[in-house]
Amino acid sequence: MHADDIQATYKLLAHQAPLELRALKVHADGRTTCIRNCLIHSSEQLVKVCEGYDGVANLYVGLRERRSNFVPQHRSSAKKRDIAAVTTLVIDLDPIRPQGLEKQATTEAELNMAIAEAQYQRDLIAKRGFVPPLLAMSGNGCQLWFFIPRYELPHSGWYAIHKNPKTGEETLTHAFESRLKMFENEVRQLLSREAKTKVKVDSIYDLPRIIKVIGTMSVKGDATRYPNRPHRVSRWLDTPIRQEDPKLLAYMLDLPVQSETENQRLPKIFLDALASDSKLRRLWYNPPQHGDTSVRDWAIGLLCLEHGIHEPQMLFDILSKKPHGKYQRDGYVPYLHTTVSNLLATLRNSFSQEKRVSGETQLFKEAKLKCFMSLFRGRTDVFAKRWEKRDGSKSGYSPACYNEWVQGICEKGSGQKCDKCDKRKYIPLSEEQIERHLRGQITIGLYPLLLNNTSYFLAVDFDGADWKEQTRRFVEVCEQHELPVYIERSRSGNGAHVWFFFSDAYPACKNRKITFALLEAAGIVDEFTKVDSFDRLFPNQDYHTGKGFGNLIALPLQYEPRQKGNSVFVDLANDFKPYPDQWKILTAVQRITPEVLDALFDKFTHANQDETASEDGHKTLCRHDALPLQLTLRNHIVIPKGNLPKRLTDFLKDELNFVNSKYIINQRLGKSNYKTERYFKAITHDDHSIMVPRGFLNRLTQFLNENEIEFQIHDERQKLDSIDLVPTYKLFPHQAKALQNFEDKEGGILVAPPGSGKTIMGLELIARKKQPALIIVHRKQILEQWVERIETFLDIPKK
Repeated sequence: MHADDIQATYKLLAHQAPLELRALKVHADGRTTCIRNCLIHSSEQLVKVCEGYDGVANLYVGLRERRSNFVPQHRSSAKKRDIAAVTTLVIDLDPIRPQGLEKQATTEAELNMAIAEAQYQRDLIAKRGFVPPLLAMSGNGCQLWFFIPRYELPHSGWYAIHKNPKTGEETLTHAFESRLKMFENEVRQLLSREAKTKVKVDSIYDLPRIIKVIGTMSVKGDATRYPNRPHRVSRWLDTPIRQEDPKLLAYMLDLPVQSETENQRLPKIFLDALASDSKLRRLWYNPPQHGDTSVRDWAIGLLCLEHGIHEPQMLFDILSKKPHGKYQRDGYVPYLHTTVSNLLATLRNSFSQEKRVSGETQLFKEAKLKCFMSLFRGRTDVFAKRWEKRDGSKSGYSPACYNEWVQGICEKGSGQKCDKCDKRKYIPLSEEQIERHLRGQITIGLYPLLLNNTSYFLAVDFDGADWKEQTRRFVEVCEQHELPVYIERSRSGNGAHVWFFFSDAYPACKNRKITFALLEAAGIVDEFTKVDSFDRLFPNQDYHTGKGFGNLIALPLQYEPRQKGNSVFVDLANDFKPYPDQWKILTAVQRITPEVLDALFDKFTHANQDETASEDGHKTLCRHDALPLQLTLRNHIVIPKGNLPKRLTDFLKDELNFVNSKYIINQRLGKSNYKTERYFKAITHDDHSIMVPRGFLNRLTQFLNENEIEFQIHDERQKLDSIDLVPTYKLFPHQAKALQNFEDKEGGILVAPPGSGKTIMGLELIARKKQPALIIVHRKQILEQWVERIETFLDIPKK
């Protein structure tokens, strides 16, 4: 146990009355028995009591403050009527264990997943303007602790009637408890997609709830039987300082007292708006006055537009799920569709005709900014600004910093790198910065990869002489898969960005693989190109490496290029000419849902699977035509393209793409890799065949044998007339022994240390094989050495 963490738990709860402590012993069959229930009057007493039970039982304290006259009972905890005040809210994230292991402790991987999700939730909550919660590792999961000013629960009028939406059954619940439940449900809706099947939010909204004493051992399951699921001592992951959040309390009191229907999932962008806009909360949760629903719907819709919610289906879903708004009357659905259409028409008219009326122009400007930021969503804690030398000879992007070029602080002039500067203070991305971008005061580069390795969009960059043709082919494939895409002409006008927008943040590792599959289907990359070799995707990596922010993309609608018809969205059907009304296009953007993306990911992942199960369940590879694979030896190894097993294709792709060291060096030095290939590709192909290096034969046949793929080799190499060479040297014993291994071999690699006579051994091999040889070296000095050795030891004069 950790005494400091235990004392911190007592102080953080900040109860004015003694704490209720319960020690619960877990039996082998999973039952729990209360072996101690008492009141704790000080942090020192809490540590002392915990010392006697730590490791024997799980120790808990009351999360909510008990009334001063509360007397603990041995076998039961407090009741709702015993709760005096609320000072702390806790969200408990618990990993989902595999079936049969639900009552066991978590593995390190499961625990780390919960901690990562808690950090993600904390960032989301902070972005909504609340005080970031403290994180605590509970032993098997992670908790988020929120602190509010002490809220004393009233003695009367404290209850509300909760109607179960599924059964219609009515039960009595506490009004604030009902709000706690709604708060938990909102957090459930904010779980990242990766965590939804791996982490759950445990329900601890009930007022008498007890909570783990942080600093004590979590005793769960059989750690001896499952050594990878050990008992752990819980601990604080953050410095345990209580920082109360009045805004969170006000938000809680704004929530309705009746629980909402389960599974009414609302978009994150709307939940953020709901958290920050008290006017929207009042309209959302309060019933319409005098039954006038249309006025309320219109007002909610207008506020949604102000918060950048412009997608028709999203607006419809929001309005159809509002509290006090589920009316089973004829014509309600058409009415909502009409309302949404009218709202968007009003918005488009506002963008196209900015009426110079006091107050209105500001509203339209704010709506534009919110629209722009809702589409081009990336990192908001940092962004990049474009810079250019006065003579125009060089340009680039660097993170926007408050201290940039500040005398006595900034050391860029002396060669200091921004990412290694301890005085850096990044400027956050805001509406003000976006407005400066649109007005041409700065050009913003956005970092699309979020901290949780997801993104709200993906863009593909096409450049070069054939950028229009490649863009057409790619868009055609996207349309075949019913994916809405939007084309932006690049800043220079000699390229394009094709944008996908998502309704929710989606894992970069998945959206990049989907896009790469689309590029392959369009014939822009081939099946033997590695995914990360195509470095024109934004984001350009699946996960953060811990260094930097990932690649950036210049935001569209840059002022100066816009005047030339560049950095704007264009109409593919009209020969890439700019749309006359850019804001009309942006307000009508269709976002792709995670469900659609998941379906595509599954489709592309499972396509062309060549694994078949044998009778014993062992997966083997088979060719679809069941004929042996034909390998032809010429100057290359020639492999016919038809019906290649998927794993063979992946094998060739992995083995014959070599990392370009220059690319890595440039990357580490912070230099541009423009026009520098990430990989050297040692594989070529035409419409019918694949050609791989002849020296790859041994590795290839080894793979085919290991994977039970039948093959036949046809040797079509040209054998020339024998040549007789008479060496004038005598081999050393170690050289003769090494060359014995080549007696019956037709290919191989000789590796030997400096000074061992590799040149002489090479000449001996040529003499023994009696065939002409091509000698390739990488330096002139080595070339001259070979020529001199050939003249000396093979008695061949220089011509």
